[in-house]
Amino acid sequence: MFACNNASKKPDHIIDEDKMVRLLIEIHICETKSTQSFLYGDTSKVVYAKLESELFKKMGVTKSNYEDSYQYYMKNLIEFDLMYSRVVDSLSLRESLRKI
Repeated sequence: MFACNNASKKPDHIIDEDKMVRLLIEIHICETKSTQSFLYGDTSKVVYAKLESELFKKMGVTKSNYEDSYQYYMKNLIEFDLMYSRVVDSLSLRESLRKI
């Protein structure tokens, strides 16, 4: 019974849900900035990598930490779906406020 409780516990290195939501929102914004800058192929990828690196540093996470967390949440689809609903809602709100 004790082992079952430990098996369902989220590993310590996994980014918590609220921070992961904020991170995903900002990652989508970085993707948009890099693709809407009228940059081509490789240049856009370099710009995105720089923006992503700055974001990870600002939020105090590593790329590896983010990737591990993303994979963890992908294996927990209900939790991931709820998180992504928050991401989409936030991005939609930001977009509608820009149009005002």
